Amino acid sequence: LIKDKLWFYGAARRQLNNRAVIGCVKPDGSQCDSTTAMWFLTGKASYQFSPSQKLVIFDGENHKSFIGGPSAFVAWESRWDQEQPGANRKVEWDGIFGQSLVINAQYSYWFYNSAKTDFSTNPGTYDIVTQKYTGEQFNTYVTPGHNRNWRNDLTGSFSLFKKGWIHGDHSFKGGWDYFQEHNSFVTENRPSGNYSLIFNNGAPYELTTYNLPVVPIQSLNYGAIYVKDDWSVNRRLSLDLGLRFDHYNLFIPAESRDAGAFASAITFPMVQFAIWNKVVPRLHLAYDVSGNAKTVIKGGWG
Repeated sequence: LIKDKLWFYGAARRQLNNRAVIGCVKPDGSQCDSTTAMWFLTGKASYQFSPSQKLVIFDGENHKSFIGGPSAFVAWESRWDQEQPGANRKVEWDGIFGQSLVINAQYSYWFYNSAKTDFSTNPGTYDIVTQKYTGEQFNTYVTPGHNRNWRNDLTGSFSLFKKGWIHGDHSFKGGWDYFQEHNSFVTENRPSGNYSLIFNNGAPYELTTYNLPVVPIQSLNYGAIYVKDDWSVNRRLSLDLGLRFDHYNLFIPAESRDAGAFASAITFPMVQFAIWNKVVPRLHLAYDVSGNAKTVIKGGWG
């Protein structure tokens, strides 16, 4: 867009797939089918503030629509619709300072959501003899429901070269990584009622009830920092020194459930899993035995 300053890239594509389902017939006598439609959009822009400073913005969007479920044993009315949008996005900055320091920083965001809905509002049924399903869908998913999954991610790194400093040449590298991740799967009240009917060759046999609505959630916080030094002590000896720290915190936040037809309202306290804090050192070396680069001993500890 602007010479030596501003660039862009974009792409779009769409995919359609329709599959005939053997052994399944619609009410009008035609054969059942299962359809998938997906589209993808990608966009990227780069801006060069100066010869040593650059900003990159990226966005990748996608969406899947899927109608599935019908088979020789699952009636056409028991199919479900799944709508699943998702995206990967980032903002990245690169900087060069002098002739020895390079820094990179990036914020990124990822998500995908998945919503599943019914086509039928009749009570879901299953026959243990014929193995056939009818009514509201429950053989693959207990619908309706939706997933919510996302992650915030902040990363960065630096590289620093120091020549003739403290007994040799040093190439320092370091960085950090921090992200928050959240996952949930919500199952809602069913239009036909929070139950399904079980038959034995057409005769009433059993009733299955569900403790809906439910909203399970889990969260994760992760952080890490590291630093390493590729140290050329002299022409024959090189050392690789490093240290990394990781923090891992997985937990289930406090949650509440509304009352349903077969389940009372309840609140669950937070569940904290073990929090991991770990320091990991490393020491590796390479030694040129003869000084002519023909025989080298390598080893290390970590």
